[in-house]
Amino acid sequence: MLLYLQLLAAKLSIIRSGFLCPNESKVTPNTLKSEGIIPANNIADCVVTEPYAGNLTLQCVSDLPLPSDVTLVWFKNTTIVRTDRRINVYGSNHLVLNFTSVLPNDAGHYQCRAVKKNEDVKRIINSPGETSAIEIRVLPYVKNAFKDVAVVEQKTLSLTCIVLSTVPTTVKWVLSTFEGKLKKNYSQSEGRIILSNVNSSTNAMLLITSVNMSLDRGKYECVVESAVGPSPTNTTFMVRIKSKYAVLWPFIGICAEVFILCTIILIYEKKRDKSKIEESDTDQGPEMKSSPNRSHDGILYRK
Repeated sequence: MLLYLQLLAAKLSIIRSGFLCPNESKVTPNTLKSEGIIPANNIADCVVTEPYAGNLTLQCVSDLPLPSDVTLVWFKNTTIVRTDRRINVYGSNHLVLNFTSVLPNDAGHYQCRAVKKNEDVKRIINSPGETSAIEIRVLPYVKNAFKDVAVVEQKTLSLTCIVLSTVPTTVKWVLSTFEGKLKKNYSQSEGRIILSNVNSSTNAMLLITSVNMSLDRGKYECVVESAVGPSPTNTTFMVRIKSKYAVLWPFIGICAEVFILCTIILIYEKKRDKSKIEESDTDQGPEMKSSPNRSHDGILYRK
């Protein structure tokens, strides 16, 4: 059995969309034009240029018919590929591994191997028989989005570039005006500018202390680089800086409204009291005012 595994040759083909694969990948007449055939005992290097988009299909075809107790299995590094809604494996002598979309954590060393059914796979992995392999590398991914950020003058501005990647990355911050005119690049800490790391991303967090309206307002973009290549997308922060006195205006407005309301109520109450006094004097006729005695219900009253 071990001898059979050593002699078994499997050809791997790649059908890709949004990927950069080696020029030396051979294309034969019986394959699609976008399909590359990798010779046995070779490793192809494919870079996913559009994470979360496109489609990737890896195909493994055995040159020899497989015995009934042998099956082809896809491995990622040293682990059998597990299927889910996004990853499908189907076929027997022609084993297909399909990704409906490729994520950064899909990067790794993929290999199609013949293994004996119901037997310890680890022993088979360590056998000297080798087949072709594909190294999938994925560019770092940054969500392509615009975010509005407001900060009060002389406070601290904090921006974080969230990078999804399986390889170390370096972030450079680019500041430009809202019209797109470049103002400055930040790649290291200096003065009020503090850059710090987030996980395996260098300079992924930008802190600016005591922000200044004329110096720090504008459009911030985080540009991500890695050994695989730069991220095809970036996140843009539209930073607007408010005057430190701006927070007082709502409070002053509320106080002014309360003062005006109280003044109106006071004036109204004074006018109402005055009207009541005048109405009382009007109700008393001349006779009532001159008579020293007043009667009510036949009862005589004397002043």
